[in-house]
This record gives sequence, C-alpha cells and structure tokens, in this order.
Amino acid sequence: MADRVCDGARHAAAPLLGYPVSADIAGRDPANLQCTLHGRRLRVAIVSQASTRAYTEFDTTTAHQDQVYGSGVHEPGQIPAAVSVPGSVVAVWIRAQREIVATDAGPTRGGAYVTVTVSGSAVRGEKALALARAMAAATFAAHPDAKS
Repeated sequence: MADRVCDGARHAAAPLLGYPVSADIAGRDPANLQCTLHGRRLRVAIVSQASTRAYTEFDTTTAHQDQVYGSGVHEPGQIPAAVSVPGSVVAVWIRAQREIVATDAGPTRGGAYVTVTVSGSAVRGEKALALARAMAAATFAAHPDAKS
C-alpha cells in the first residue's frame, strides 16, 4: 500500500515539475504512511494516516494553527486558508509552512488524514500549492481509508 501511495504522488509531481522525482518510504503502516519525495532542490514529505479519528486530527490541527497565529500574533501566512483537493472533504493550505492539511473523513466517519509539506527552492508560491494539491489528491486516490 505504501508503494502505491508514494508512486501515485511521485507520478503526480513529474508533470508539474517537468522532471521525475525519487521516493523514499519511511513508514508502511496504513495508520501512519510516510513518504519523502526528492528532486532537484526539492523535498516533499507526505504523511497519510488512516483512522476513525481523521476528522478530529484535521480539526484539532487547523484550530490550533488558527488560534496560535490568528487573532493575537497576526501572521497571515500561518493562518490556514481553505483550498480544494480532489478526494478530500476539507483541506487547508498553510502558506508559510508550504503545507496542505486535509482529510476525506467526516465528524462521524473515519478516513485519511493527509499532510503534504513542500520544501526546497525548486518551487515557491502558487507552484508549491499546485504541487502539494496534486500530491495530496494522488494520496487520497491511493490510500484505503478507515471508514468505520
């Protein structure tokens, strides 16, 4: 399963980057799949966790991010912004971290909680978002959920 998730993300990245990337699998457990993709001046970390609590994970992460950086600190780049990711129910982009946080779960049903973090100088701004979005969509397409 980890091979399918990482290969899907790797194949989604190549057309956007214009060159192939390699993948290393750090975690094969469906409850905590971890994959890192590498390319020229690029690193993308993907974590996909199948859980009956996936929506709670998403909600907690985004609420804490918003609470810490929202009203008092005023760091707009750290405030989660809603984005669409195919396969997800809800997703946000945290621009300052170049990270998508998403889930295909709901408050009363499990699913996958996915984070995709882009680092390196190869992609910035909207291109980083497009890359993270494509890789998150590929991850949802390949990851079997814990829907119970």
